[in-house]
Amino acid sequence: MWKVLGGTGILLLSFLIVGVIVLDSAGTKEACNPAASAIDPTSVPEGPVSGYGHDQLVNAAIIAKVAADRGLPARAQLIGVMTSMGESSLVNVDYGDDINGVTNPDGTATCSLGLFQQQWCLGWGTREQVMDPVYSSGAFFDRLVQVPGWEDLEPTIAINRVQGNSDPYHYARYEGAAGEVLAAIGGAKPGAGCVGDGQWTSSFDATADVSFTDVFGMRDASLTGYAYLHSGIDLAAAEGTPLLAAAAGTVKSVSTVDDSAMGLHVIITHSDGTETQYMHMSSVLVRDGDTVAGGELIGEVGNTGRSYGAHLHLSILVDGEFVDPLPFLQARGVDYCTLATPQGSKTIAACR
Repeated sequence: MWKVLGGTGILLLSFLIVGVIVLDSAGTKEACNPAASAIDPTSVPEGPVSGYGHDQLVNAAIIAKVAADRGLPARAQLIGVMTSMGESSLVNVDYGDDINGVTNPDGTATCSLGLFQQQWCLGWGTREQVMDPVYSSGAFFDRLVQVPGWEDLEPTIAINRVQGNSDPYHYARYEGAAGEVLAAIGGAKPGAGCVGDGQWTSSFDATADVSFTDVFGMRDASLTGYAYLHSGIDLAAAEGTPLLAAAAGTVKSVSTVDDSAMGLHVIITHSDGTETQYMHMSSVLVRDGDTVAGGELIGEVGNTGRSYGAHLHLSILVDGEFVDPLPFLQARGVDYCTLATPQGSKTIAACR
């Protein structure tokens, strides 16, 4: 059970967060952008690691070593391994989706091969080249670094800009496993303090006492006289419980006045344009334009605005549209279904 920090704990948490940001900025920069990484594809664990066997780990090490040898930052290793996991399960396959009848948008057959399923007939190289793990890794990184702002994009979005697949969030599910594989083979993984590192986290410290009390979705007119969208999920906690940014980003706007249904609130824009909204706060500890890291303190739980008990209303917008935060965050390793669900049916049903 997560426990609430008292007033002293809140001050201590604030001090520690500020202290880490100020005193460890040089170390964080180095961790986010290592000059090189000692990776040896001939000396990797037998496995399995996160379900990937020895031969797959060798391929992951080749990908990570190509990135490191090019002097790319740590997140490039993560992105490269995530991509291959999502395309070929880290297997250097000599076939592609064409065997299942998949075609390009113009109706031509696809010609995807190798670790990254690169289409050799569309400019990625020859058949032999895209089947060479070193060449295909280099070809992937050549295109990745041409994506504007790739280092600040959520990894799955950066990958999509290179691969061009239909689902930009296809690769998000592989981020955790890619990090575990990199740790096992001696690669680098961006730390949670790297601004724009694409990592998502709970908006509550692990000691907080939190309950999942309401779900995303349409509400009928029985209570308000009109139907409306409940645009987020509700997470109940004692007033004053610290609230943390769900991911790195820039504070788009804040309200420190209780003059709307949202009450005191913070809105953060993340590197891929996703927006998170934190409503009904009792205090706001950031300002417009601030850059925040994932897990950074931004305020405290409250009962302001249209609220009937202290809680966080958390909303997420993708491409300007509200989405259900529960599956969005679950895909990124944050599962609020592990919390108590005292209101019963709605929250329990959402977690099945």
